[in-house]
Amino acid sequence: MVDYDNWAIGTEVIPHVREAKINTQDGIITLECSALKDNIATGDNDPRDEITRFQNLTSQFITNTPLLNGGSKLQYGNGQTLSVTDGTDTYDKCCLARVEINEDHTSTKRIDYTLTINYEMSSTGGSYVYTPRFNKADYTNIVYYYFYDPGPPEVKTADTGDLNGTELGWMEITETQNVVRVELYGCGCELPATIYVNDVPQLWHYGEVAGTPYADGTEKLTWDLATPTTTITIKAHHTMAENHGAWLQWIKVYYE
Repeated sequence: MVDYDNWAIGTEVIPHVREAKINTQDGIITLECSALKDNIATGDNDPRDEITRFQNLTSQFITNTPLLNGGSKLQYGNGQTLSVTDGTDTYDKCCLARVEINEDHTSTKRIDYTLTINYEMSSTGGSYVYTPRFNKADYTNIVYYYFYDPGPPEVKTADTGDLNGTELGWMEITETQNVVRVELYGCGCELPATIYVNDVPQLWHYGEVAGTPYADGTEKLTWDLATPTTTITIKAHHTMAENHGAWLQWIKVYYE
């Protein structure tokens, strides 16, 4: 017999779970729940109060992209990641979709509702590819700037024109798993152009021609990280002198 009495999302206890389904292939937990009047566990007098608390934890959109060698990468917009537990197993990185109300939401005695939870599936190894625009909403783990000048005073610019999210000056990617290799595919701007991954430089052999990116050619640059890390920093505008950015068609990270 499955114990449904110990489910919680973050710090919010789910008092009455009638049925729980776990889709391990897609990373989805579905909980059929009931909010009751005079709930001793939460102190609610109105079942709508319970549902509202969970609605406040939801994300507007969620993607859970499978990785090449297993596992998945969870992305979300206008929301947050949460831990979810059934009292025995804990899912560390989860997002809650919009709460579905299955009965009359005006009821003051009982309202049945459904919680759909997406969780990031772990794996050994695997990889993930980022493509422009690098500042799009579903890349919630990327901080991107079109330009970066570390000289005094430091300037980081988020360009609002056509280059926004495409030409790269500075970027930081935060992962939930250690990264052991980074590949960049593209070209520099005006040559000579240097690009750094976690402060390790490489030179581009191809650059833009007359302001047109990729006209001279493209190449793949690879960094095997000496120390696996969850933080990847990519700099094209590394110093005042090295102020030539980069055009990247994709960034690929390989997990430990």
